[in-house]
Formats: sequence, C-alpha cells, structure tokens
Amino acid sequence: MGLGANEWLTVFVPVFVVATIMFFIFVWARKRHPKIYEPRTAKELIGFEIASPVSPSGCLAWLYPLLSTSLEVVATRAGVDAAAYLVFIRNTALALATLLLLNCATLIPVYGSAEWGLEEFDSVSLANVESGSGRLWVPAGVSWLGAAAVYYFAYTAVQRVVAMKRQAERTVTSPHQLSVLVTNVPEASRDATAIQKFFEESFAGKVLHVQTLRAHPAEYAKSLGKYQSAWAALKHSEAVAEQQPDKGPPMTKEKCCGKKVEAIPWYTQKCTEHRADVQRMRDSYEKLPVLPYAFVTFNSLTAAREAPERMAQKGWTVIPAPEPRDIVWSNLLQCRTPGAQLKRSVAVCLVVSIIIIFFIIPVGMCQTLVNLEDMAEKLKLDFILDNKGAFWISLLQGLMPTILLAVLNALVIPVFMFLAYLSGVERISDIERLTMKFAYFFLMF
Repeated sequence: MGLGANEWLTVFVPVFVVATIMFFIFVWARKRHPKIYEPRTAKELIGFEIASPVSPSGCLAWLYPLLSTSLEVVATRAGVDAAAYLVFIRNTALALATLLLLNCATLIPVYGSAEWGLEEFDSVSLANVESGSGRLWVPAGVSWLGAAAVYYFAYTAVQRVVAMKRQAERTVTSPHQLSVLVTNVPEASRDATAIQKFFEESFAGKVLHVQTLRAHPAEYAKSLGKYQSAWAALKHSEAVAEQQPDKGPPMTKEKCCGKKVEAIPWYTQKCTEHRADVQRMRDSYEKLPVLPYAFVTFNSLTAAREAPERMAQKGWTVIPAPEPRDIVWSNLLQCRTPGAQLKRSVAVCLVVSIIIIFFIIPVGMCQTLVNLEDMAEKLKLDFILDNKGAFWISLLQGLMPTILLAVLNALVIPVFMFLAYLSGVERISDIERLTMKFAYFFLMF
C-alpha cells in the first residue's frame, strides 16, 4: 500500500508552515534592511552603474516589478551572473511545468482507468497498471517527451547565458576602459604607425596610443616564473629573519645537491640571475615576430564605445580590451600557435569525455557501501558482523554512500575548471564558459 491522504498531509503541512514563516520574515525585513535586500538602489559611478528603482512597500507589491524586469535590465544593473541565475530558475520552472502538464494530461487518466483498481494515491500510479499491458507505452512516450523538453530548456538556458556574457564583454563598463583590442590586424598593417593612421580615419584626433603585440618565446614565461618564485621566497625569508632574530638566519637547500645555505643571500643571487634573463629577453622585444593583435587607446570614452561597431564595417574585429584581472597571464605568456592550442583543446575534451562516460564507476563503488554486511561475510570479517560493530556498520551503510556521492559531485566543477585552464584559454571568462559547457554535458549524459 502507498501513502494515503493523511500521510501526504503529514509531510507537506510542516513544509508549508515553515515556508510561510520564512516568507513573512522576508516581508518584514525587506524594508527594514535595504542594504541586504535592496543593495543596488544606490550606485557610485553615475553613467556607468545604473541604479535599480526602490521597490514599493506592501506584502506582495514587489512581485510585479520583479517579474516584469527583463533579463537585459538585470544583467545591466546586477550583472550577468544574476541574470544567468534567473535564466536557470525560469527554465527549470518551465521544464517542471511541462513535465507536470504531460503527467496530468496523459498518465493520470491512463493509470486511473487501469485494471487493478487500487485505492487512494495508488489508483493513479504506475502500480495500478498490469505488467505487459499496452498502456505502458504511454509512460514510455511521456518519458521521451519529458526528456526532450528538459534537454530543450537546458540548451536554451545555456545559449541565453552565453549570449549575455558575450554581450557584456563587448560593453564598456568602466570610465577607465579607454582601450580596445584589435584581433585580426592584416599582415601589411602590423606596425603602430599604420594602425594609428587607419584608426585616425574614423576617429580623428582621438587615438592616444597604439601598442602592437609580439610573440614571446616560451623561455620568457619560464624565466619570469622562476624570478617570481625566487622573489617570493626572498621576501618570506626576510620576514622570518625579522620576526625571529634569535633563531639565526633562515636556511634553505640548494636544488642541485641539497646542501643547506643561508636563504637570503642565495635567493638574492637567484633573483639577480633570473632578472637578468628576463631583462635580456625584454630588450630583444622589437626583434620578435609581430602578432595580429594590437591595443589601441583613445582619449575619448565615446570613441572607445563606438570603435567595435565602426571598425567592424571596415572588416576589423575590435572588442573592448580585457580587464587585467580577467586575463590568464600564465597561458597568455605561452604564445601558443593555433595548432598547439587546438591540440590542447582536443586533448582536454577527450579527458572530459572520459570523465563523463566513466563517472558511473566511482558512483557504483559508493553504492557498494550499502552492502557492507555481504562484503564482510565474503571477506570473513567477523569483527564487523558481531554485535559491537552493528551500530557502526548501520551508520556507515546509511551515511557514507550519500557523503561520498556528495564529495564526488562537489569535485566535478573544480576538476572541470582545472581542465579548462589546461586547455590554454587566455581569459578567466573563457574558463568559466568552458566549465559551464562541460557541466552541461556532464548533467545531460
């Protein structure tokens, strides 16, 4: 027998009461703590940060302004991440509503008129259908339609979020963003003078500076990394020596022979050596091959805003210059060729595919903990089967599968982000976009 009406009420009434109490706490606190519930009603950068209107007072008066606000307005006022969250909520609600309509319109009449004649909620469930009945084709078809609906809403959500993120990347959002990045400079125009002359034709007197980019050798990134590591170790050793003068000078080990030496003189010498290597490569910058990229800095914010659209009409791809915080400098300094970048991307996609396909194996191993008693009998572990171990084996069987599965799922996103970084993309926003795609395929398959 399944759950009856009384059992269902016992479950849902407490949930409804708790939700109602939380709702009225929100209504009470909304106007009393605007810094928490309405933080975007005041903005500092006028002209760049658009303030949200103050929501009306009243128990339900805020609902209509909230529901009538478009996603584009949310992305402008609160950021793309907030709009992406609303897209996820909306499409999830639409997917669940579609499944509800399909179930109510098809499954309930089919189950309710079946052969077994069960009572209460069982009368409209699959248990009321006889095994081998032709009616079972109906839930099979509904499952296919429901899966198609879920795939559709998930795909449209991802597409909408990607479109909003790309639009945000093309929008000037800071009064200090006066530079743009040209990504397809023709080979005949790859010098600062030619690029400035080309831009002056559309923005006379507005071009302040042009900086071309050149391909640094791979040794430059290695030398720079060694210098940064040595400099950080030197500062750490100096801080230790200052805080603990009674313990003598800090010591370190040479990597070549493991001999202990004084840390501060040794790291100072390493900083000098690595700094000389870095400076030598910087001095030869003008001799390096020129890349088809250039930064153009204007003296007018209006020109920086208009440059992407106006240059596109002339066949040049121009985007707002990325923020330094959005650049993955360790990947950018590698200066990989398109072929090398493609190989890394393909290798990362293969690794992600293997994780998605074989993720069922660790999940299945988590489920083996449910049968610890059978495993103990096969392995003849009598100390687990005695009365003293009964409590612990019950605890493990009840909690460990859930905990381990939660840990595995929690590791998925960090692993995908690390793989996206290894793919060689040069912007953090691209890492986030790749991680979103990997997570989408992981959830779908």
